[in-house]
Amino acid sequence: MPGQINGSLAQERSNLLINMAEELKKRYRHKLLEERVSLKGVVDNLEGDMASFLSDHYIRGYVRRKAVPGDLVSIVPGSLHSDGLIQ
Repeated sequence: MPGQINGSLAQERSNLLINMAEELKKRYRHKLLEERVSLKGVVDNLEGDMASFLSDHYIRGYVRRKAVPGDLVSIVPGSLHSDGLIQ
């Protein structure tokens, strides 16, 4: 079709945007960690002794405690974990 860019250039641009998004997410998680921002959310996943939730700051939060899906949890993150922050 006229006006379209070739596939390799589109892929290159897509990869660039994906890398930029990952870097921005990483910086945001570090900022929340450094500022010790409280994260709140509803538990949506359990794995072993770990419960996870999508926080009110749109960051995945992890907590090691007895919880069931639907529980409201709040943490002050202490470290990075996987794709989010853990208490």
